[in-house]
Amino acid sequence: EKSRAGSTSCELDYVLLSVCLTCFVTQFGAVYMLLRRFRRFQRIADISKVGDEVVVTMLRPHGIRNRIGDMTRVHISGTGHFLLDRIQTFQARALDKHRLLLVVPGANMEISSSMGSCRVIFPRDILDTATLVPVAGMSVALTCLAWGIIGAVYLSGEFD
Repeated sequence: EKSRAGSTSCELDYVLLSVCLTCFVTQFGAVYMLLRRFRRFQRIADISKVGDEVVVTMLRPHGIRNRIGDMTRVHISGTGHFLLDRIQTFQARALDKHRLLLVVPGANMEISSSMGSCRVIFPRDILDTATLVPVAGMSVALTCLAWGIIGAVYLSGEFD
């Protein structure tokens, strides 16, 4: 029950409290997913040249999705190799969940390293990283869900 005018006591509205908590958790999840991917550095386990291609192997899954006909831009640093550390920004495509194929101009020499870090350049860090749906899309969907819940509760008259 809701408090009446002139009454000195009121009761907790459990429906409204649960709606507010659900919306808070949903909004927190949306923001958390974006912040977790934003400017995230990944440690490099190995960089090697396989034929004419440079392959970077990450310690953990990189989470980069392949988009048809498009490569993502990554920043490589701390490898100890003069060519990789000098250029720093490369085009890359995911080979599997741990390996990236780098496009390295002038890579006709031996390239090998087992250290360094890699990060996807903004805004590709939130657009190209995902499990099933891009992180940016999932965050927008969760935000719309939270506001939809609030709208539905408001229209039901629960805020009166």
